[in-house]
Amino acid sequence: MAKKKTAKKSKKSTAKKSAIAKKTRTPVAKAKTAKKKKPRAVPDVLSLEERAKLLKPRTDFLDVLGRVTREWQNYRALRVPGLSAAKLASLAKKAARASEKEEAVAEAMQRKLVPLKDARRVAHDAAYRALLDTHAAIKLHARLDPGVVERFAFVTALVRNQPPPSDDGGGAPPPPGES
Repeated sequence: MAKKKTAKKSKKSTAKKSAIAKKTRTPVAKAKTAKKKKPRAVPDVLSLEERAKLLKPRTDFLDVLGRVTREWQNYRALRVPGLSAAKLASLAKKAARASEKEEAVAEAMQRKLVPLKDARRVAHDAAYRALLDTHAAIKLHARLDPGVVERFAFVTALVRNQPPPSDDGGGAPPPPGES
């Protein structure tokens, strides 16, 4: 029985302690949760028609815009409907930032593309050299079997930078598996 009484006392004491703690306790700070990142908005890509409608400015137009803005601020009598010197300066800054951003991304992409382009060039070189070796073997084999020339005429045309012969069903029969 003693065990039961001590168990009851411990339950009562913990209940009293928690009640007192609730009255005197200051609010506990809530745990901070990680903010969910909003997905970046994908910039709108212009259609071909929209791109065609855009003006193609001169390469030095940002310098010209800066000079026009400075002169306009000194000569206040100039009036342009819907435009002020400050707005022109703002548009010039926006265009300059867009150009800088494009150049930075193009440079970063170029650094990534150069090794890929080089790898492609090396692979194409190896494959084309193998094709030329195959062409040389075709020419040698043609001395023994003249039908090889007809079958591989497209390779000869490719090496000579000529249009390939038409594949109208004439000439050599197609390889097995093709119809």
